[in-house]
Amino acid sequence: MFFDDPLNIPKIAKSTGFSIFVVPSEMIDAMNTGKKRVKTALKTPVPDFPATSFYLEPDEKDSIKVAKIRDLEAEMLNKETSARFFIVKHAETMNEAAENAALKLLEEPKEHCHLVFLATSLTNFLPTVLSRASIYVLRTSNPVEKAPAAPEEILNDAKLLLAASPTKTFQLVESWTNKTAKKSRPEVLQILSTTIELAYKSYFKTGKSAFLSKIPNLITAYENIKSNGHIKLQLIAHLC
Repeated sequence: MFFDDPLNIPKIAKSTGFSIFVVPSEMIDAMNTGKKRVKTALKTPVPDFPATSFYLEPDEKDSIKVAKIRDLEAEMLNKETSARFFIVKHAETMNEAAENAALKLLEEPKEHCHLVFLATSLTNFLPTVLSRASIYVLRTSNPVEKAPAAPEEILNDAKLLLAASPTKTFQLVESWTNKTAKKSRPEVLQILSTTIELAYKSYFKTGKSAFLSKIPNLITAYENIKSNGHIKLQLIAHLC
């Protein structure tokens, strides 16, 4: 859902075990781990998390790898008696192994622990991550207007899939899996992940729950195909 005041991020995050906040990059950079505020020309106020919060951010190569998630996991093992925030800055830079490690943290939620992802967009997140999170988009950041970062052909296929009726979806599946123009497993996975992102963005733009209702089946198809399930059968079973 949309939110308007960045200062409310800690309050919103406290209401959920795992949340993703889509905000401008400059705001994320301005939130540092020390007590001193990084100087910023941002007109938008920068939220303050409690001093006990644990921060994790990309390394010098602008990515977050699994080792850093292990550090976060070790920190989470401490028993907390009051709310504590574990904040991943620029979470969209996590590689797949790091995201999967973060997902495992959610399998057995720790009491009083709140995992917060700060990101500039929903692009690059695994569908399984998006399905577990409470997602909040800063209205002024306007990320829903940006097209997903996918090749044009993939994006066009995703748009067709999102808008398709069950009958039309079956026709799409037939065209993607026939012998003459068969799409590879990575291509199908990219179409599904792009469709999921489009569904989220369409919901945020329009408020229509029909877009949101498509996401669980898209995620199930994605997970099963990624686990080496039969592409055509999985697409038909969950999308048609």
